[in-house]
Amino acid sequence: MNIRKIVGKAVKKHRVAEGACYSCGYYYFSFGNLRKKKTIIVKMTKDLKVVKISSPLKVGHCNDMCERDGILYITHSGKKNVIHRVNAKTLKKLENTKVKGYKNGRFNAITCFGNGFMLKQMASKKIIITDKKFNYLHTVKLSETMKLGQGMTWANGKLYRASSVKQSRKNYICVYSSKGKLLKKIHYNHKGELEDVMMVDGKLMLYIHRKKKTKKGKKKFKALLKKVG
Repeated sequence: MNIRKIVGKAVKKHRVAEGACYSCGYYYFSFGNLRKKKTIIVKMTKDLKVVKISSPLKVGHCNDMCERDGILYITHSGKKNVIHRVNAKTLKKLENTKVKGYKNGRFNAITCFGNGFMLKQMASKKIIITDKKFNYLHTVKLSETMKLGQGMTWANGKLYRASSVKQSRKNYICVYSSKGKLLKKIHYNHKGELEDVMMVDGKLMLYIHRKKKTKKGKKKFKALLKKVG
């Protein structure tokens, strides 16, 4: 399913599919304009009807997001260590927050975990565990990671983390235990850039950025939602 085609003109200038999540019957998909450094978030029902489309937001690279208690939490995936907050109903930007009690907080993935959160620290094997107010609790070290990590989700007592290498077939979902042990790798052997992974009614769903050139040399972009298995 091509989410870009469903949404239409609202994301015409925001070509790159970025982070996404699913929560309480709704999908949240992000589309980035890398040149202007702005992101549009689209809220959709489980059967992919558009509910709300945000204005262009300053939420960094928006590599990943999750929803808790009516707020979207978005990892910047850049030099800043902030966590962006967006109202999940209105899709309007709220005040940023940070992990308290942890200094090296540059994160590129986030997911709800128990009553708090898991965050993936950039350029390391560290998963940071916090409470619901982003107070640092402890660190879990992943036993193995892929070169380029994307979004992640916690479901069924396991951590599912996406990885990809640009527009290639090197798309994997790594599955970990709560202690960071790699349990298995799932290879999504199709061309594109796997951006995020979600669990919907027990099914693993993938959000994929795909681009290609037409015969006339024009670039064509897709934001694909695919089911694994």
